[in-house]
Amino acid sequence: MRYAALVVGIVLLLIGSLAAFPSLTPDGRFLGIFLVDPLHNLLHLLTGFVALIAGAGSRFGARMSLRVLGIFFFILAVIGFYTQGALLLGVIAHNRADAWLHLGIGLFSLFFGFVWGGSRVRDLSLEKRRAV
Repeated sequence: MRYAALVVGIVLLLIGSLAAFPSLTPDGRFLGIFLVDPLHNLLHLLTGFVALIAGAGSRFGARMSLRVLGIFFFILAVIGFYTQGALLLGVIAHNRADAWLHLGIGLFSLFFGFVWGGSRVRDLSLEKRRAV
């Protein structure tokens, strides 16, 4: 769980920081694919920082951050698919590739935040308490 939050954090921090280099963003497209602007980069940096801090902390914090970020990025992706050609939420540049990226980040985060290890973690902690 914590590793999943760390992965999400590192990926978002890399995207946010590398997309700030003009040589990697010809015509405002990161790697020539993803439409970016400074606010979009800042969003990736902030969410990446949150995931990284949560992943370095407790298992509960990592799980909750994955859930919140998963819901956020999933909703962002859905909005992005429906608002092609317009600014996302009226302020952020985006295109279909961004929506797919946000969907991938959202689904990954939702899977590890809600599905992976949730009941197993509780069962192991109960077994440890009973053994003592």
